[in-house]
Parts: sequence; structure tokens; C-alpha cells
Amino acid sequence: MARVRSVGWRSARWYGTPATAGAPSLAVQQLPATPGAAPGVNSEQPAGTGVLDERYLVSQWPWVGVRWSLAYIAFLTYVFVVTSYTLPIGTAAMLAVLFGCFLGERVRLTPVGVMLCLFLVVGGISYAGSDWKPFTNEILSDLAKMVLVFLSAQVVLDSKERLRFFLFFYLFAFAFYPIRGSLFNYFIYHETVEGRAVWNQQFADPNDLAALLLLPMSLGLGLLTVERNKKLRFLAMGSLIFIPFVLALAQSRGAMLAFLAGAGLLFLRNKRAQKMMLVGAGVIAIVFVTLAPDQLWKRMSSLEQVGAKGAAAQAVDEGSMEQRLEIWKVSTIVIKEHPVLGVGPGSYPFAHVFAARDPEVLDTAGGLRDAHSTYFTLMAEYGVIGFAIWIGFVLMILKKADGARRRLEKRLPRHAQQLLMAEIGLISWGIAAVFGTWIIGPFTYIGLAILWAMAESGEKLAVDMGIA
Repeated sequence: MARVRSVGWRSARWYGTPATAGAPSLAVQQLPATPGAAPGVNSEQPAGTGVLDERYLVSQWPWVGVRWSLAYIAFLTYVFVVTSYTLPIGTAAMLAVLFGCFLGERVRLTPVGVMLCLFLVVGGISYAGSDWKPFTNEILSDLAKMVLVFLSAQVVLDSKERLRFFLFFYLFAFAFYPIRGSLFNYFIYHETVEGRAVWNQQFADPNDLAALLLLPMSLGLGLLTVERNKKLRFLAMGSLIFIPFVLALAQSRGAMLAFLAGAGLLFLRNKRAQKMMLVGAGVIAIVFVTLAPDQLWKRMSSLEQVGAKGAAAQAVDEGSMEQRLEIWKVSTIVIKEHPVLGVGPGSYPFAHVFAARDPEVLDTAGGLRDAHSTYFTLMAEYGVIGFAIWIGFVLMILKKADGARRRLEKRLPRHAQQLLMAEIGLISWGIAAVFGTWIIGPFTYIGLAILWAMAESGEKLAVDMGIA
């Protein structure tokens, strides 16, 4: 699986008066009717300590109440550019974001931002000791850009309204470019990789295409859960149909395993919506059974022969799994030789060439290779120190999201479900990351920033509504 490279640089609205600190219930407020609400619903928010009617927390259209600014618009532009590849202005857009952050934005450095900056420092130290610095200087620069992308996202996604509009915008960009493009390539232009759906640039590898769709799918399902406007729900529903379809066409075993694991975890954790999930699973099953290519079932069945060697491995999947296992074996050799700080950002392929000369390694794993795993690459390039910091950075985001979800789940269950789906989307991506390298790539850090922003939004919502 190819290494991902950078190409450049919901919103809740509460109409009532927040409850005072520690108040057990909300005062009765005369609230505006919500467009698209079910007939016969009283326009007054009932008092009480039970579940609240969450239709009053979501505005009609995503752009309602958004605070526009240079930094926010430039960040939207950057996200559109790195998703669509239609304009070569990624660097210019990101520079505009950085400039705009100091014009009316609240610049801040969160604890998770500090962790990521510390990871960059470790990467710089590791780079200084690398034997391949002349060949990898762009990688450290790309890593610094990804840090800025994450920090900028934390600055601009600072309100419920901004976050909600961004989620719709983000899904729009994916729907009209990677998803539409891969479907057009597959059915109209017949441009595939050995019969597997692809698009271009960062999505030109079917494994990367499939894995990078996991989090957008979870975000779409989250919007479907919390949005009450029928038109918006209809738009979000596309993620339930088209993304699993593209996953099937991409035929990525790693992404499919991650998808199934995430679906199972969501079913076990989301007891309030298990009936709805069974219906959704039925829809997805129909899509898979009727439209998925036969080659997908062949590739998935090949997992039973994961330990096959030699001619047997070639007969299963042309030796793909055997080669990957050998590459992972080489990566463990590199890790053992450079355990503390690793070989340096971007240096793994060069270290792989020498480690693959081990007589116990098959010739198929030789040459300049990627480690085909985010975790093996982290350990090999950044050492145990960098690995611990980066994993800690991700776990800190998940912990914050989980804490916010637990605060909301009793009285605002729909918003809690939205957070749960985003969490599981990130966990699914983490499972897929076992099979692909995505340390340097904008979608990794945009996705992590989205989950952090959703957690912050959930915490603010809990405070505003007096939820302990």
C-alpha cells in the first residue's frame, strides 16, 4: 500500500436560556417551530430531567448561524483542494488559513496539539540522526504541514455551527470527487487496478481509497442520526449506500475487515438504535450481494490461507498476503536495529533495502518498500518514543470524545450516538491502518481534528444545558 503524501499545504443550536450550574432541569422556553418537525409536536420545550427533544438543538440549514472568517473559508478551500485535486492552490489556501488565524480567531494550543508538536520534535531529532537525510528532507517538511493542518482545524472548528457546516461540506467533497470519480472510473471509463475501483492521486490505490472512506461514512451516519430535517437526512443517507458500495468495488481486505469490525462494535455499543442498524445492515447486505463483484468474495475467502507459502500463496492471491507478511518481517528487523528514535521520517524504504538482505527473508520482499502499516512505520521511523507519543495523541482524542459522549447519552441520546459513530469510525480507520501507512496525509489529521471538535462541541452543549 502506497505511502500517503501531502499535496500542499453539526451543529447544535440551543434557542433557550442555558440552565444555571447544577440545575436539574431546564426552564420552559417558548421555542421556534423546527421546519420539518413531525406534526402535532408542541413548540414548547418540556421541563424535566429525562430525555430532551433534540429537534430544538439543530438549525434548519447547515449555514445558519455560521461565523464566517478568512481562516474558516480558507480552511474549507484547503479541504476542498486536497479532496478534489481540481486546483493547485493547497499551499496558498493553507497560508491564508494561518494568516487568518491571527485576524479575529481565538488562537489556542490544546493539550492534544502539544502532543502532536512533541511528535514533530521527536521526528526532527530522528531526522537529524538519519543516514538518508538528503533523500527524505521533504518528509519532515510534510509532517510539519500536517501538524499545522491539525492545529488550524482546532482554531477554526470552534463552534457548533462551524462544525456542522464543515461536516456537510466535507461529505459533499467526498461524494462529488473520490466517490463519484471511482464509480465513473469503474463503470464508465473502466479504469481500474486489476478490476478494483480507484480514483486518482491519494485515492489511486484501492486500499487507500477504501480505508479513507471509513471515517466519512461514520460522519454521514452520525448526521443521519442527529439531523431532523428530511432533506438533510436524505443527503446524509447516501453514505449508507454509496460508501459501502465503493468499499465493495475497491476489494480491500483490510478495509473490509475494519468495516465489519466497526459495524459489529457499533451494534454492541449502540443499544438504542439496534433495530435501525439491522435495517441498515439489510440494505448494505443487499447492495453487497447484488452488486459486489465476484472478485471481492474471492479476495475475502483468501484470508483463510493467510499462512500459505510459495506456490500455494501464489495460487491464493498471487502471493499478495505472503509478500506483506514478509515485508512486516523486514520491518521488525529495522525496528530491532533502531529501537529508540528509529531511522528517521521517510527513511524506512532505504532501511528496508538493507534489512531485506537477511537470508530468512524471501526475495519477494526486497527493494525499496513501504512497511504497509502505520504502526510498523511509526516504530521503524520514529522509534518507541515517537510511537508512544503519536498513539498517545490519538488515544487522548478518543478519550475526550468518549467522555463527552457519556455526558450526553442520557439526556441527549441522538448527539451521543453521533459522537459514538465518529469514535467507531476512527477506530475502524485505526484497524485499517494495520495494513496501510497514513502518518503523513491530510485526511488523517483532518479526521482527528473533527473528532476533537465534536468532543469539544459536546462538552459545551452539556455545560450550556446543565448536564453534569
